[in-house]
Amino acid sequence: MVFLIIMSAFSTFVPQVKAQETYVTIQQAKLPIGLSGVSSVWTGKYIYVFGGAYRPAGVEEDRGVDTIFQYDPFSDTLMQMSAKLPRPTWYTQSFYDGNYIYILEGAILQTSKLEIWRYDLVKDEITVMSAKQPYFVVGGTGVWTGEYLYCFGGYDGYGWRNDIFRYNPKTDTVNVMGAKLPYGISAIPEQKVYDGRSIYIFLGRNRPLASKLTAIPSISLPRVCR
Repeated sequence: MVFLIIMSAFSTFVPQVKAQETYVTIQQAKLPIGLSGVSSVWTGKYIYVFGGAYRPAGVEEDRGVDTIFQYDPFSDTLMQMSAKLPRPTWYTQSFYDGNYIYILEGAILQTSKLEIWRYDLVKDEITVMSAKQPYFVVGGTGVWTGEYLYCFGGYDGYGWRNDIFRYNPKTDTVNVMGAKLPYGISAIPEQKVYDGRSIYIFLGRNRPLASKLTAIPSISLPRVCR
């Protein structure tokens, strides 16, 4: 049985889609408030949900949160962890390397320190890493290859970027790649797949070449194949 768990934007419920069947079950567990712009990671046992934004009634701007939630899809239970992100943020990128979860700080432009945070699942602790993201960006799309996190595009407060950078958690280093995307992209609704050799990005929202497929070979970078 395969399950797809969706944390809904601006909603507190967790729908469960059974991939091999044709119906959706609304789980009983609920987030305390409806959140958008969260990032989440599946560890093989739990789903961890980081940050996010909400909009109070009568307010036109989003407010960020610094919370970490642990969701158990087998028991359908949600628990807020004691650890918190260093500051409220949303549109982060997060990935699990088998030992730790790494979170790349997202919004907000005025307060972002471009930090990379490491979450210890066992100790429930957040560590600020020495490496920093090379530039401010939200809405970038990240792919974990088992060795590196590749980050593509995103919005920097002025426009969509076409840059690529790579983070190595073992050495805690960041490198800006020589290759660039054909044009700037956002993460929504881009989809990406790593097949063990290349990263494929199916380009999405408002892009003039949305039907094209870009493959970024992770070994022979910098080179872009289309």
